[in-house]
Amino acid sequence: MRDPASVFRVSPNPRFAPTTARGLALSDACQSGISFIQDDARIQEIKARVASERAAVVELNTKLSDSYIKKNVIRQATNRLDDAETYLRHALKPTTQRDFEMWIAAAELDLQIAVQHRKGLEEIVAKYELNAQSMPPS
Repeated sequence: MRDPASVFRVSPNPRFAPTTARGLALSDACQSGISFIQDDARIQEIKARVASERAAVVELNTKLSDSYIKKNVIRQATNRLDDAETYLRHALKPTTQRDFEMWIAAAELDLQIAVQHRKGLEEIVAKYELNAQSMPPS
């Protein structure tokens, strides 16, 4: 009987093969017992930024009186922050370096979007002072 590995021999293109921080292909790293690098300091830094952004959103929420703005714009920002925290929890238990980087990138993206929502709302509040009112859709 033929060895299945000899029948299904695949030569990966090294240009596209995911690598570890030491430059080994992930498959080689797994076989050699080298684990990937999980940057806990990076996770903690993003968690701190999410916490400070959440505090800024809560402070802005207390200034607003319009229920539509609170319900929609503030909720969008807090949902993005919730998603960022979820992605950071996933980043704590990744299976590969690529998974870790993916979860960190997703958390940073949602954090950036939450900041954009808050800053846009702060501009509206600054322009119209605390009398910002929404126009209901017709």
